[in-house]
Amino acid sequence: MMAAVEPVGSDAARDLAGRRWRILALLAIVALAFVLRVPHAGAGFPYLHHWNEPESASTALRMMVTGDLNPQFFNYGTLPIYLYVGVDVLNYFRLMGKPAGAESHLTSLDELEFSVAPKERWNVSHPSFYHWNRLVSVVFGTATVVSVYFLGAALSGPAVGLIAALWLALAPFHIVHSGRITPDALVTFLALNVVLFSIRFLDRERLSDLATAFAFAGLACATKYNTAVMMILPVALLGWSALKKPSRINLWQGALLLALPVLLFLTAMPYAILDLPGFLRGAGLEVRHYRVDGHGPLTSEPGWQQIKFQAAEFWRNNGILAIALAIGGVAANWRRSKYLWLLLAPALYFAFMIQMRPNFHRNFLVLYPFVAIWIASALVLLHRALASRAPGRWPIHRLGVALGVLVLLLPAVRSTAAAYTVGRQVETRSEAVSRLNELQSKGFEKAVIASELAVHPLDLARLELPHEQMATNRMAALMNNAPRTVFVLPEDFVYEEVFKTPGQVRLDAVLDRVRDALPAERILERIGGELDRSLHHTGDPPFPEPGKTHLEYYSVNPVILLVSGGAARPQPLAPSR
Repeated sequence: MMAAVEPVGSDAARDLAGRRWRILALLAIVALAFVLRVPHAGAGFPYLHHWNEPESASTALRMMVTGDLNPQFFNYGTLPIYLYVGVDVLNYFRLMGKPAGAESHLTSLDELEFSVAPKERWNVSHPSFYHWNRLVSVVFGTATVVSVYFLGAALSGPAVGLIAALWLALAPFHIVHSGRITPDALVTFLALNVVLFSIRFLDRERLSDLATAFAFAGLACATKYNTAVMMILPVALLGWSALKKPSRINLWQGALLLALPVLLFLTAMPYAILDLPGFLRGAGLEVRHYRVDGHGPLTSEPGWQQIKFQAAEFWRNNGILAIALAIGGVAANWRRSKYLWLLLAPALYFAFMIQMRPNFHRNFLVLYPFVAIWIASALVLLHRALASRAPGRWPIHRLGVALGVLVLLLPAVRSTAAAYTVGRQVETRSEAVSRLNELQSKGFEKAVIASELAVHPLDLARLELPHEQMATNRMAALMNNAPRTVFVLPEDFVYEEVFKTPGQVRLDAVLDRVRDALPAERILERIGGELDRSLHHTGDPPFPEPGKTHLEYYSVNPVILLVSGGAARPQPLAPSR
């Protein structure tokens, strides 16, 4: 009996169908990555909750308003700042096109208020500029998911690429830092592409791929200086290729390739030359900061202590199963040449960074795409090994699949919950204003707000109850003689012990006396106090403490008391939403 002849072209049809499914799967993963990152870009507004953001965002606003394109800030590379200037211009025209009745609009560039001064930089008149800057990080964080797919596919096929992309799309730590105005999301994307195009050069032996890797290396260094170490990979490949086949790359081509990252670095950081003293001061301060000074309580001694700290952070952020699979992925691919080349750049970066003293884990965000690839490779290899050794034995055959589901399910739950919480969370000062607007029907006629709370002008603009702001020590003298007045004050002040002044100590004592003397029936509502503090642990310095009103810098969701003035208490408020 003749065997059935498979139609000609069936392999091509299957390949086409498989390619379509891979494209659809990748698009779904990219959409998921974007959806999980966008809520973090809107967190906290109109208040600023992140220490490093004004250094870049307000610098970009100053450049747009003054026309002076010298950032005058070189602690980071300036490529992100120029990107922020570009989106700020677009947002400016958007706001100029809004009617006067809109919640946020501009009629002139001169209306934009902000400050780059250290003590005054925590308010910006139009927070949408910060929002758009954060969306830049969202875009590059999402684009990193695409790049990690292509790198995984180039190393071990589309299955590894898709699993790696999905893991990174769901990784909580990468999600949070894809919604911040810091260089971390952008530099992670750029550094990953240094490796991606280096691996492509290994596969295709095209100088254009190596040139692209060098280009990304220059841009990465213009974003965050410490990623200069990633350039070792394309340099090593250039030398290896020249030794293996001298006719492939001549001297001029090699010189141009080595010059390319320098040219792009200077293109993205022109004032590294035009303002050489400013560049040397800013970059030099960072060298001193990382190599010598450290960062107060966020300091680990270089070497073993730093390794232990970062290992604990990888474990805490990703879980023991993910870390075990990543280590297994490295071990299982130890003899594969492409994986050895892959290992070179992140290994050298890790070795370099553990010699630093500040222990901000966000400096290691660059490594997360590689962790994703090693996890994906381990899962695929495990699944194939079990399938080949125990065909038809379902429990064993599916063990690799079960591990894959488990390692993806845990970050999926965390990331979805965080996105939902952040998307719904209203800053306590904004919530207090909403509650004050309900008080006119409850018998109140005026609000007195503690100036230390730094309630944003946008919140004050929607406050319907007549109001004024005053210092807490002045407020204390009025509280017992102001019927039909609601006083809005912080539950607690906090300040850095090292920097506290006698005036701050006196103010703290005043608040303690006021709070302790308040009869329970005078406290209408306590806003805050049940905040999800895990959302605030992002590898940034541990200040300001969430729930406190800070006296040196910005506050994060301070706990607020609404207190009735006078002896009598008007009609109580409904429970807080």
